[in-house]
Amino acid sequence: MVGGYASQKVTEQISTKYPWISIKQIPGIGYHEAKMIGTTLATGRIVFCDSDCVYASSWLKNILTAFSQSLGINIVAKEISILVRNPYKLAIAIRYFFPRFSYQEQAYISQGYYLNSVAFRRHFLLQHSIPVDLPLYRSNCQIYIHYLHSQGYNILKHSQAQANHEPSTMSFMSWCYLLRDRDRALREPLKLSLTNSTDLNNISQLTNSYQLTRSQKNCAVIRTLWQAKFFKKAQMVAVLQEDPRRIFSLPLTVPIAVYFELLYTIGSIITYFQPNLLLNFYKQREASSGELTIAQT
Repeated sequence: MVGGYASQKVTEQISTKYPWISIKQIPGIGYHEAKMIGTTLATGRIVFCDSDCVYASSWLKNILTAFSQSLGINIVAKEISILVRNPYKLAIAIRYFFPRFSYQEQAYISQGYYLNSVAFRRHFLLQHSIPVDLPLYRSNCQIYIHYLHSQGYNILKHSQAQANHEPSTMSFMSWCYLLRDRDRALREPLKLSLTNSTDLNNISQLTNSYQLTRSQKNCAVIRTLWQAKFFKKAQMVAVLQEDPRRIFSLPLTVPIAVYFELLYTIGSIITYFQPNLLLNFYKQREASSGELTIAQT
């Protein structure tokens, strides 16, 4: 486990309960950086997981079995979805980027993965490292996925390796929506730069390259408002098919979904005018509150 801060009490509790776990603390470390440092310290297959997810009992076995099918398989992703317990989590389930489980019987080629539910061959990940210095909140992997596809690498997703994500507090999720849409506004210029260079690390210094003219900002704002949507239709249908009784929670769910979509839209609009404002403010808040960043490998 690699983390930015954990009290002595917490580390002692973990070490006592799981004596086989090694804990390394690095103050101020970021999410993606913690994952990559864990990769250099670990051995064997690299399996990433996070503490806010609940993994099926067979997920690790299914992941490792997938690697044995072929030496050409370097990345195996798991399916992850939102665990619905109440109207608040239902609102996240119908709008957040985690899809519902596919329930496919066989593993399949996927367009992407999530860093809380993916495994790599260690030598591959060390050779093709996830970038850690991008001017983004949590979208480094989307840039990395774009790079992998441009290099002809496939991502295998194992439908039988499932995990449920437990949504955090309203405060944390509010920041997620603000910063995720900030990331969305910045990703395309980064992908374009990556297209012009095969070296993934060459795009790490583009933190100040995002500049729009006044007309471009106006067009971007109009486009963002036009494209706003309060839920994803496919996810809404899937959630209700899983449990039709959830339809009775929609009167409480819809206002929460609208609130999150407003944050998502506001995140983009602020970024068009002040690209670094939201992320800088979030980092200051995180530093002052001493929030814990832990990457589990």
